[in-house]
Amino acid sequence: MEYPIRTIVAGIGDLDGPDPVLAPAIDLASRTGATLHLVHAFELPDLSWDIYARIGYPDRAALERHRGEILARLESLIGRQTIDERVRCHAIAGPAAPAVREIAKREDADLIIVGATRHGSVSRVLLGTTAQRVLRGAPVPVLVLRQPLSLELRRVLLTTDLSPFSGGVHELGLDVLEGLASRDRPEIRSLLVVRYSAEFPPQIRSDMLESGAQAELEKFLAARRERRSPVLATVRLGDPASAIAAEARSWDADLVVLGTHERAGPRRWLLGSVAEAALRNTEGNVLVVPAGLNQEEGVRGGRTLKDEWTPQNL
Repeated sequence: MEYPIRTIVAGIGDLDGPDPVLAPAIDLASRTGATLHLVHAFELPDLSWDIYARIGYPDRAALERHRGEILARLESLIGRQTIDERVRCHAIAGPAAPAVREIAKREDADLIIVGATRHGSVSRVLLGTTAQRVLRGAPVPVLVLRQPLSLELRRVLLTTDLSPFSGGVHELGLDVLEGLASRDRPEIRSLLVVRYSAEFPPQIRSDMLESGAQAELEKFLAARRERRSPVLATVRLGDPASAIAAEARSWDADLVVLGTHERAGPRRWLLGSVAEAALRNTEGNVLVVPAGLNQEEGVRGGRTLKDEWTPQNL
């Protein structure tokens, strides 16, 4: 079942140059026919708030003038790339992550797009504060962009750990993929990484371990719905986070699909710290899919995941 993408919300950080999220978001909205909401958050100077407070600045009129100036810059930037009337611009005072979450909630978004920052030699450690905060608890899929997004997907790498909830996340990931790439038939691999250390190997030969895991993964995939493109079972041994990133890199995947899992308290990654590390280490684009988003039933206890998620919950 293709996941319908009718509304996309994208965070835009750079108004002075080509923001890396802007062009892919416009292209993706055009391809899917979705309404696109572009969100730019701005913060007022905070070093002299005591002085501003004494003179009564900024008052509401000044704030609205400043917002209007920011909005005009954003609309000018958009106008150079598209004249599509389905593109809406938003300028919101405050931190970026709550602004993106607020618009996503208000507009009932089906997909959120954010960019990930890279900083020199520590680029694999930094995902970006805004991206992290948007991802944490997002009720809809989030596309994290690190590279130009190819709208003709050739290779997509899904991940699974065969846990009880992973089947639903795996299915939803494929549904979203078919919504994003409805015209394509990409090669798809479903990757299962079995934790293995040569220093402390289990009491079973590595070839037998890999063969058994391959059989279990093929059984898992056989229980899933038939897809337009076949899904190939792929098993690797080693450290899961490193192996996911290495597989994406060596196979030259256009997109990696990870999932989240909601436990008591804050929502966690599908594979816990493993998937969070894989997200940080993966050099390409990543689609993060939340567990529990059932598009057939869409409810849990009479409330949808979107109903439960508020911009102030993080």
